[in-house]
Amino acid sequence: MKNSTKPPFLTEFNFLKLLLAIYVINKYNNIIDKSELEHELYWFYDKSEFHFLFIDICKKESVDNSYYVDLSCAFQTANELGLINIINDTGNNIKFTINMSEEEAKIILKNYSLKVRFYMLKLFKKLKQEAEKNKFDYIPSNDSENIAELLKNFVYDPSKTEEILLHYDELIKSESASRILKPKDK
Repeated sequence: MKNSTKPPFLTEFNFLKLLLAIYVINKYNNIIDKSELEHELYWFYDKSEFHFLFIDICKKESVDNSYYVDLSCAFQTANELGLINIINDTGNNIKFTINMSEEEAKIILKNYSLKVRFYMLKLFKKLKQEAEKNKFDYIPSNDSENIAELLKNFVYDPSKTEEILLHYDELIKSESASRILKPKDK
C-alpha cells in the first residue's frame, strides 16, 4: 500500500503571512499594491505546482472582467495585527509596506514544512521576476531634453510665416476639421 501524505493546508491569512515573511527574508521592502499582488497571484492559482498553496483562497472576477485571488480578509487581519502598514487606502487600491523584522519572519518560516517554504519562495521569485519585467515596460524620459535635441535641427524661416498661417487657416476652415472640432450632441 502506497503511503501518501496530505498536502499542507494554508489558510488565507497564513498564506499572506508566509508570503510577507518571504518578502522580508529576501529584503524586498518595496511598497506593495494589494490589487496588483492579488491579480498577479491569480496566474499561479491553477498551476499544479502551486495549487496546494491556494486551497483556502478564492478566485474572483472583478467588474472590469479581470481575475484575481481575494486576500481581503487576510489583509484586514494583517493590518489589525500590525504586520503591514497601509500607506494609501483609496477604495480597493491599498498600498502597504511590511512591518515585520527579519527575526519575526524566520520564526514564521519555521512553522511551515520545507515543501511549503520551497514553493512559496519559488512563487515569490516568479512574482519578483514579473514585477521586474513590468518595471521596464515604461521608460521615463525627460521631454525637454528630447525637444531640445529635435530643435537643434530646426531652422526658423520668417519668410514662411504667412504660408504656415495660411495653411493653418485652411485647415481650420475645412469641413473635416469643423466636424472634428464641433461638439457632439448628447
